[in-house]
Amino acid sequence: MLNQHGLTKEAKVELIEIIFSKSDDSIKAQSYYLLGSIAFEESKISVALDSWRELTKKYPNSKHAQLVKDRINELAEIVGESAKESIENAVALSYLRHGDFWSK
Repeated sequence: MLNQHGLTKEAKVELIEIIFSKSDDSIKAQSYYLLGSIAFEESKISVALDSWRELTKKYPNSKHAQLVKDRINELAEIVGESAKESIENAVALSYLRHGDFWSK
């Protein structure tokens, strides 16, 4: 409900508290799933992947782990591609910013 009303920081705090509480495993699995979903919505794909990988590692038989298992590999490929693209763009950006130096 916190997330639905735009209070994502508060929602993340609550979900993390649930993960470290004595809640049922199904509730903890859902918390990992929701943390990953929030991170994904915020375009923090690596953070989402970390949360969902932790979910599948700790609660592999949960219904939430089943939802993300197939998507994890696809997202990992996307993250790898975007990281490579960022590096290439950083190099290109460096050349553009220092064009006077390189032209000499």
